[in-house]
Amino acid sequence: MAEIFLLKNIFTKEMIEYIASNIKGAHPAFKEKDFVIEVLLNFETLSLSERAQRISTTLYQFLPKPYLEALEVILSSLGPIMQEEELKGYDCFYVMPLGIYVKDYGLDEFDASILALKEMTMRFTSEFPIRSFILKNEDACFVYLKEFSKDENCHIRRLASEGTRPRLPWGLRLQKYVKDPSCVLDLLDGMKNEPTRLVQRSIANSLNDISKDHPIKVIDFLTQWKHHDVKDIDWIIAHACRSLIKDGDINALTLMGYKADIEVDNFSLEIKDDVITLGEYLEFSIRFELKEDSRLMIDYLVYFKKSNGCLKAKVFKCSSKSYTKGKVHLIKKHILKKISTRKYYEGIQALSIQINGKVYPMKKEFFLNI
Repeated sequence: MAEIFLLKNIFTKEMIEYIASNIKGAHPAFKEKDFVIEVLLNFETLSLSERAQRISTTLYQFLPKPYLEALEVILSSLGPIMQEEELKGYDCFYVMPLGIYVKDYGLDEFDASILALKEMTMRFTSEFPIRSFILKNEDACFVYLKEFSKDENCHIRRLASEGTRPRLPWGLRLQKYVKDPSCVLDLLDGMKNEPTRLVQRSIANSLNDISKDHPIKVIDFLTQWKHHDVKDIDWIIAHACRSLIKDGDINALTLMGYKADIEVDNFSLEIKDDVITLGEYLEFSIRFELKEDSRLMIDYLVYFKKSNGCLKAKVFKCSSKSYTKGKVHLIKKHILKKISTRKYYEGIQALSIQINGKVYPMKKEFFLNI
């Protein structure tokens, strides 16, 4: 059996030695070997974030104490900027603890630190540390972010959109923008002509975050963009509205060209086996008739049993395309296997179908053996 790769193992002894060597090259007085030894103490027990924090904290012990002097060393140690749009591999993660250093020790040197994060984000994303600076001085930070959003480097532009996401996964939540995303929407609106998929994806991710608390604002925002023929608008809408689509939001479906009042006759849902063992497929078939040619977004909802015995639905994609009028027959298989993000509980589960946002009342139960 292949060994499972643990994300924390990005930070290897070799990467720490690489960081130390780069720092030594920029600051000859740096005690390279002592730094590596200190970082590696009980290193195996630490998680990814703990390892990055350990490197940053240890750097503080070994670098000059005036922050600006230390920052100059760190910036001089950075490798070349990324030439490609997408992050590839894990080598660039050596910058992660350097960004933490700026966040932990540089909040009072605001301008120098923001410009340092700009340099770092051309090598590895600074979306996480910049959030502390937004909380420290929102107005000053947004002056920089608006400049970044127009920069010729796509990674710097992405820092503007990704760094301000209200609900950035694994990042510090910007609760103010969860409640009122107006300034984020204003920033994103100035990026409507973004040419790269990297930054388009970031913009759409931010809009998806906002849609969880302000769906109408996001629909109105994207409707305006659609009227302005924004580049790749259909892709942006689909990605920005993915959470709304899963919830069957009629406004989002309409924006994407799906009719909410589609006429479906003789609907039926059948499960092949009503007893399934974990690791096997849930196989089912859907049949219905259309009175007219229609564009359909067909999802299926699996109602998983929770620890309290209640069932909670998880939405999955089935089909998204145009169908001609008449009979429709679909067969789908869904693997029920162990995954790190879900715990299964033995007992009755259920399945239903959603078409263009409407959940059909026919629900089929099945028994899951663990």
